[in-house]
Amino acid sequence: MASQVQNNKDYNHLLTIWNDYFNKPAKETIDLQDNIHNMIILFYKLFQENDSIIEYQHTPNLIECKIDIQQLFKLIDDGEQLQNLFINDPQDWINSISLAISSLNNNKKVICRLHNIPLSKKLASQDIGKYIAIMGTIITTGSSKLLLERACFVCISCDEYEKYYVNSDGSIPKVNQCNKCGNSNTMKLDRNRSDAVLYQKIKLNELQIEVELRDLYVNCFMSGDEIIVHGIVKTIQDEQKSSLYVKYIQAYHVKHEQINESFTRHEIKTVNDLAKNGELFYALINNFCPSIYGHEIVKAGLLLSLVGGSTCNRNASHCLLVGDPGQGKSQLLKFAHLLSTRSIYVSGTAVSQCGLTCSVNHKNDDTIIDAGALVLADNGVCCLDEIDKMQSQHYALLEAMEQQTITLAKSAVMCQFYARTTIIATANPAQGHFNKTKSLIENLKIQNTLLSRFDLIYLLIDEPDMERDQKLSEHIMNFHNMKTSRIKFNNNDEMKTPNAYRTLNERLHSNQINQELPYQLMKKIIAHVKNIKSILTLGAQKLIASYYLKIRQTAFGMPITSRQLESLIRLSQAKAKLCLRQEVTEEDAQFAIDIFEESRFDCFISGLSNQTTNKKGQANSINNSKNIGTLSKPKQTQIFLDELHKVSLQKDSYEFSMEELKNTARKINLQVGDLGDFISKLNYDCMLIMRGNNVYELNYKR
Repeated sequence: MASQVQNNKDYNHLLTIWNDYFNKPAKETIDLQDNIHNMIILFYKLFQENDSIIEYQHTPNLIECKIDIQQLFKLIDDGEQLQNLFINDPQDWINSISLAISSLNNNKKVICRLHNIPLSKKLASQDIGKYIAIMGTIITTGSSKLLLERACFVCISCDEYEKYYVNSDGSIPKVNQCNKCGNSNTMKLDRNRSDAVLYQKIKLNELQIEVELRDLYVNCFMSGDEIIVHGIVKTIQDEQKSSLYVKYIQAYHVKHEQINESFTRHEIKTVNDLAKNGELFYALINNFCPSIYGHEIVKAGLLLSLVGGSTCNRNASHCLLVGDPGQGKSQLLKFAHLLSTRSIYVSGTAVSQCGLTCSVNHKNDDTIIDAGALVLADNGVCCLDEIDKMQSQHYALLEAMEQQTITLAKSAVMCQFYARTTIIATANPAQGHFNKTKSLIENLKIQNTLLSRFDLIYLLIDEPDMERDQKLSEHIMNFHNMKTSRIKFNNNDEMKTPNAYRTLNERLHSNQINQELPYQLMKKIIAHVKNIKSILTLGAQKLIASYYLKIRQTAFGMPITSRQLESLIRLSQAKAKLCLRQEVTEEDAQFAIDIFEESRFDCFISGLSNQTTNKKGQANSINNSKNIGTLSKPKQTQIFLDELHKVSLQKDSYEFSMEELKNTARKINLQVGDLGDFISKLNYDCMLIMRGNNVYELNYKR
């Protein structure tokens, strides 16, 4: 390397700022036998001629320089030797670059940030002292402080001062004698003249390693952020055990990272062909959790939740799976967890409120904030299994599900974190089996305020059905025998799902796609379509608005609000994204309406009308004169009230005697137990208003 700088002009002026970057004694002149001096001269000449490879960011006190290390190696003739020096002693390498750039910029303070080196998946003892790059999610953020870099000592005799770098372990060096006057015990630390920088510690989840942030990176990152860190691996002695050392990384370059896996040419052709034929969405449904037979509507809803919408308030479409044990809820949940590029899986039996949100800890006079599952799943999916087992933590979900934030106010700490996460949850009935005579709230023991925040709620009930059970057993046998063939449905083959999932399931069965998609490709597709910004067309807006107005007028039970309108918009946007479209068509809006009604009909928590909507948007009345007793109590309530409304139109009066109420109940074969208690409950809910003398008035909005 010395041959590169021989016969050049004098570079002694570079040594005037030596003490600003090196914790070593400076020489009076340039020594061509010194590798550090040669590096400084080499970089000085290189950046004079190739200033374009430096990305400058000027601040009032310093200059931040970002350099792509791969481009730098290409410009150096003796690159292999320089790379070896960089591997063996990166600190001198970085200081040499900083000093050279500072000399080219009027000796202003420079911070060098090198990036674009291969990521390390693990850290070993051989990595200590090396410059590496790692990727991880921030789980802990400490408070910002001032870190002393160079301590200034003033002589009380001659009033001269000198600056000394702090020791490698962070301790301040002891200076007893003044180099000017020679007196001993006259040196006193002057904190005002000492050089200090902002300092903050964070902790990454993947490698469980702490990272030191300095200068401009302090307070720029939050818990839950996914980042790539370039820095030097160092060690520090443990406070409790003198023989134990802890690894940490001194960061020089940090950035947010969004990993987008690239498609192969074959994958691009496969996806484009499916999208061109309008089969991509149905192919994703057919390949979603192939170990679970059926449940196409549930799988479609989970896909819509994973993708989300493109609204201003929030994009997340939350989904809840409710039902008897053994229906595959947890397997569907784990497959959704597998398809998301950023996902956290939590079991309701082993989670606390701090584990969901965030917690505050105090250590050595430092306030440390640890992120919970909702914060770590920011811009991703939080899968909550058995949400009914975490009743004491339900209130912690309310803000995150609607406002997409987590507000922390405890231990004199007040801050707010992003929690832009989609919640997909499962729940089991309180009695082990879903009781149809009770409402969903009574079965789950979950507050209505939490249930109202879910866009989709699916009820999976285990009921014997000969044809369906035969197909299910055949599917399970084939799956365990590692057979690739799947059960195919004919267009005229109707899967007899009890009491629900009729019209929409037939449509999904008629769109069976034989194309098999591996989950890795499905994961890429979902990550890609999430970034599509979909806009509603005028026809889609009118269709959603008319449906919303209809259910506002006909709904009983929990009121329909603008929250349901926003849900329909998000679901229709997600459907358009999964078809690789930027415009939401009327077909997408109609699908969102159908899947919204199907998901809510069995649960009946929002009291939607007992009508479904066909493809043309026309209402199809459900035959409520057969098997009414097999329906849940909320459904029977809706059908009973609708029947009273029909009678009231015929007799032109909304008032009914008790005898008329009994006759109407017998006519539709109502089975709700004691009819008197049932009427009293309707009176309490202001659906039937008692006017005296056993006369009740129907409170029905039209």
